[in-house]
Amino acid sequence: MVTGHSAREAISKYAPDGTLIAEFTLGVGDGSVKYPVMWVNVPMWDKLAEQALEVIDRKGIAVEVSGMLQVRLYEGKHGMSVAIELKNVRELRVYDRGGELAKVLSVEIDNNVGKE
Repeated sequence: MVTGHSAREAISKYAPDGTLIAEFTLGVGDGSVKYPVMWVNVPMWDKLAEQALEVIDRKGIAVEVSGMLQVRLYEGKHGMSVAIELKNVRELRVYDRGGELAKVLSVEIDNNVGKE
């Protein structure tokens, strides 16, 4: 589970088979020396993607996302960098400005079907 704030609104794109994908970047951490901000890419598929596009419509939305973290190293402009992505997202909890749970988006888990 990863908790943070959206860095921008969710964008839509389509997989080669025509499946809708919604994707946004989640800023995790408070920006301090002890807890620097890490950027996590969050892709969602199908029905969850449709729901997320309606809710993640601006930057700064507080969310909690359940999934599997995938970390990889790559050669960036300034040397080695880390890319973090949350795979197999099945639940997204959205909080209001007061920190209260405002909405829960989720999908049924089908263990036999995997898109990612």
